[in-house]
Amino acid sequence: MSAASQHSGRGALTRDYDRGSVFGLAQAAALNSLQPLVKDGYFSAGTANIVAGGIGGGFQGFVLSPTLLLKTRVMTNPIFREKMSIVETTRRSTMVGMEVIRKEGAAALMKGSVVFSAKRVADWTTRYFFATWVEDVMFKRGNAAHKLTTQEELISSLLGGTISSFATLPADVMVSQIQQAKKAGQRVSIVGVFKEQLAAGGIRGVTEFATRGFIARVAHVAFTTAIMKTGASVVYRMIYG
Repeated sequence: MSAASQHSGRGALTRDYDRGSVFGLAQAAALNSLQPLVKDGYFSAGTANIVAGGIGGGFQGFVLSPTLLLKTRVMTNPIFREKMSIVETTRRSTMVGMEVIRKEGAAALMKGSVVFSAKRVADWTTRYFFATWVEDVMFKRGNAAHKLTTQEELISSLLGGTISSFATLPADVMVSQIQQAKKAGQRVSIVGVFKEQLAAGGIRGVTEFATRGFIARVAHVAFTTAIMKTGASVVYRMIYG
């Protein structure tokens, strides 16, 4: 296993906790702010939940964009393909951030942040939207008063996350392309990347490019949606009733 893979595996759980906590705090704050509108009838509870998810995702995108860029730089830097110790991998990974700032300026840490933040808005809005849609179609069937069981909520979240992954996978691939090591110091546009892929491989090349990592992405999004939408709600009910 390469040093980059080892480093990625060790940091994956920590990054998931970081992302979850940032998103959870922003989503909860947004949902609380929207409650007066729900009480006044401007929003339904479901719509407020979807909007709060999008707001939480946007905030999460801006906060975590620098760490995503550094992770992507590490994963796409050829030097991390070499076999090295945990200490050496960590040391060199730490130096990546300083190297980015020295060569490209501190603002480079936010490279791709607008795309990433917009992607996170799309991610969480569609996850909550499709999960709510599945709840209505599969379990409520026009009966708004029907109270879902935890199992029904879980199934809805898994299916909603799966549908969402179809819609947002191209943007996920795009962010990784913008932030990778070989594009350091370059201005990369969304249109430019797709033109490059079209010129290299035609429509088939663009399709393959936009769907890289599809199976892993579907699994990740489905379970993340289930944890954040259903799992968090279950824990909240257990604590607060």
